[in-house]
Amino acid sequence: MSYLAKPTISKERSDSGFTLIELLLVIVLVGIMVGFGAVSMDNLSFTARLKASARELASVVRLGQDQAVVTGIYHTLEFDFFRSRYRLLILPEWATTDEDVDDEDIEFLGWHEFRDRVFIEDITEDDGDVIEELEEGETYRVGFDIDGPRYGYVVHIIDDKGERYSLEVNGLTGLISFYDYYREIDQLTEEDFDFK
Repeated sequence: MSYLAKPTISKERSDSGFTLIELLLVIVLVGIMVGFGAVSMDNLSFTARLKASARELASVVRLGQDQAVVTGIYHTLEFDFFRSRYRLLILPEWATTDEDVDDEDIEFLGWHEFRDRVFIEDITEDDGDVIEELEEGETYRVGFDIDGPRYGYVVHIIDDKGERYSLEVNGLTGLISFYDYYREIDQLTEEDFDFK
């Protein structure tokens, strides 16, 4: 005697499933959502690229400031606007500015490139002078004294979509601040020191 039941095959057709039109509709909706996500991720990557470029520049500025103070040797940061890059220069021990030295006496560290499609827009010095659009081969230099930065400045960087980011170096303290817009430099006046 066998207690196992024999399998039965149902001849009824099941209607539980998706039609071809329902599947195509779901695929189209998923494709549209992925498209919107890709566009917003592209905008996010531009912003991230701009911020990363500013933070990388800030790390080289901090390195120049720190090394000048620690070693007692003047350092300079050189900007190449045309190629959107910058590098740190170490001056000889006897030099107090890069104007005192021939290029063959300067130790040039490697160039740092800004991220893809990020450019130097201009540099504003603390006296209000704006440095922009240098010719190919021309560079702009910012010095670091053994007591800190020589003066304050703001480096404005921009991407190919027109988004701006500013890196401000305080000339008194060396503090570095970031702004996600075109930042005008704060100029101190005598009223700022009037403590009446």
